[in-house]
Amino acid sequence: MRIDLFKQKFGYEIEDMWLPRVTAITSIISKFPFALKNRRGFREHLEWGTEVHEFIGAMLQNPGLNNEKQDPRLIPIAESVASWQREYGVKLEDPKHDVERRVHNRELAYAGTIDLVAHVGDRKGLIEIKTGKQLVEEYFLQTAAYFNALVNSGASGHEYEARWILRIDQYEECEGCQARRKRRGYSSFVNGGVEQCNHQWSLPKADLEFLELPEYEQDLRAFFAAKELWEWNNRVHLRKIVNYPKHRAV
Repeated sequence: MRIDLFKQKFGYEIEDMWLPRVTAITSIISKFPFALKNRRGFREHLEWGTEVHEFIGAMLQNPGLNNEKQDPRLIPIAESVASWQREYGVKLEDPKHDVERRVHNRELAYAGTIDLVAHVGDRKGLIEIKTGKQLVEEYFLQTAAYFNALVNSGASGHEYEARWILRIDQYEECEGCQARRKRRGYSSFVNGGVEQCNHQWSLPKADLEFLELPEYEQDLRAFFAAKELWEWNNRVHLRKIVNYPKHRAV
């Protein structure tokens, strides 16, 4: 891969430096094979995740957003997110800058984009939005890296206390036997209910899970270990990027 393509794909240019993305670094521990990530169904799932992220960000920045003009699959998500906001007291102090906030750590040489910086009740922290049926190890490392960059960003008057994940999944429910069907790209999976039922599926419903992540220090150490491994794995390219702060050390 050419150096310019490598830099564009795996990092950001910030303050005359090139810094690798957190998500690029944590991909080194991904359990999804590279071949699977390039299959059409997987790519469609990623595109859907991006659409959900953008929609929730727009919704939180513009509370009066007209949901009727959106993809019908997003309507139940909008309703569930509104309920989640009320239940947990989620508020954005500065909606313009608290959605998709770019952070970086100059000393440790990495950068990333936080989905939400928000108050949850009386505490302030970061919220990462994930779509899918389960949490994976990468998320814990990603949020630890983001949190570390956030608390060291030098923003005066702010104390960040926690990191959360908002996991959003969708399903359709059989109106007869209450089986649940979930779609993944071109595939669908049915759980529960009665096998012989002639399923009549409902409109999509949203399934939300909101978790606070413990063990920040442990996750941060794991991120740094992953970063070292990622640098070793990409050392040939990194040594050629003269504005990468660690290009002489890898």
